[in-house]
Formats: sequence, C-alpha cells, structure tokens
Amino acid sequence: MIHRLVAPLFEPRFGMVFYTAVTSLLMAAHWRPMALPAAITIGLAVLRPSVAVRPVVWWMMAGCWLLAVMVLSDRMEDHVYLFTAWLVALAIVLRQDDDAMFITSAARQARTLVGIAFLAAVAWKVYFTEFLAGTSLWLYLVVDQRFQPLAAVLGLPQTVIEQDRVALGHLLDGFTTEMSSEASNEVLIRITLVALAALALEAVVAVAHLCKDSSWMAQLRMPALVLFAVLTYSVVPVLMFAALLALLTMVTYRWRREVMWVFPVLMMVPVTRLAFLSL
Repeated sequence: MIHRLVAPLFEPRFGMVFYTAVTSLLMAAHWRPMALPAAITIGLAVLRPSVAVRPVVWWMMAGCWLLAVMVLSDRMEDHVYLFTAWLVALAIVLRQDDDAMFITSAARQARTLVGIAFLAAVAWKVYFTEFLAGTSLWLYLVVDQRFQPLAAVLGLPQTVIEQDRVALGHLLDGFTTEMSSEASNEVLIRITLVALAALALEAVVAVAHLCKDSSWMAQLRMPALVLFAVLTYSVVPVLMFAALLALLTMVTYRWRREVMWVFPVLMMVPVTRLAFLSL
C-alpha cells in the first residue's frame, strides 16, 4: 500500500509537480492567501494527476506568485523570486511530450536557475565590501540571536555581543558617529575568514551549476549545494529555501531515485534547528 502511494513520486513529471506544489505551500508563509492555490494544486496532483501536469496549471500558479511578488514585495525574500522563476520554467518544460526531452530540459532549467541565483549572491557580496571585510557577518552575530551557536564556535562571548549591541544602538540613534567592536582581533579575523569561506562555497555552487555537464566541476554540484544548505540552515532555519534547493537539486540530477534523499535531509536540518530555537 505504502509503495503504491509513494511510487508516483519517483516518476519525474508527476514528482516534480507534486514537490513543487508542496514547496509552494511552504512559500505561502510569506503571504497566507497563497496557501489556497498551493493546496488546490496538491489536491489536483493527488486526485487528478493528469490535470496537475498540464502547463496551464503552472502558468496560473506562476501568475499568482508573480502578482504576490509585485504587490507585496516587502514581504518576499530572495527565494520567492527564485521559486517564481522555477514555476515559469516548469510550465515551459511541461510542454515537452517526450519524457526524455522533458527531463533534460527540466534539469537544464533547474541548474541554470541555481547557478544564476548563487552567482548573483556572490556578485552582490563582492560589490558591497562589508561582506568581504566580515562586517556583515559580525552584524548578524550581534543582532540576530539565531547566530548564537556560530558566535560561540567563533569565540565571540555573549558579554561582548551585548556591548557591541549597545554601541551599535548608540550609532543608529545618532549618539555617536563611529564605533568599534569589543571583540578581540583574533575573533574578528575568524569572523572574516568564515565570511570569505562562505562566499567561496557559494561561488563553487554557482560555477558548478553553470558549467557544462561534462566538466569536472559538475561533479561538485550536489556536494557543494548540500554542504551550503546544511551549514546555512543549521544556523538560520529557512525552511522554504531549503525545500526549494532540495527540489532544484533533484531536478538537476534528473529525478533519479538515488538522489531522492536530498529533500528529507535538507528539510530535516532547518526543522531540527527550529525545534532547538523553540526550547
């Protein structure tokens, strides 16, 4: 019984549609009314799978998300824009009647989207030198309590965080025109090195996904992306982005059974972190 229920998920056309609908439901956390079209598509996938795989369904879903992004841009994060682009790509590739062509086209679209997204992230961080200097990561360590485990690993004491937070508040309130961290130079160097390592990992993800399948860099696609997701979402549990990256990874690898572990693993990482944050 369980096998019969799960088996369709391994079929590329239906599997991509179903996981995309589930990801859309998670994305609805940014705007709850979007849960309705997501739930409808999940219902279609379960009750009328032949209808759920029609391109028009996903053009309509893409239209709904595009409208949401345009009207409520202040509520949307970067992964919502990437997801909307994937919806358009999915609607396009679903027009392919030949299964082999469909899988090939979907894989190309998925890896291109991942590559462009990470390349844009790297370019943005290089352009704004605060990230290269470690300032951005230091700021997150000071103001965002979700980064406390990373702060502890880097040797940034809670007392120093509190002092820096107060000094930062004075700077923002206009009581002073400059400030310096109370952290030691050694800790600040560690923060900068971690920021640069994260940037390097994102660059590897971008290049690996944008290069040709025949390139040796292509072999780094899954390891680099999974490592990025585990390291990132074990600190900042963004469930929606984890689901989207898992989905695009499975599509990039042509929906093979041996890569289906990616979705539950990448989902488990932020869920576990959320559980610890709630304690």
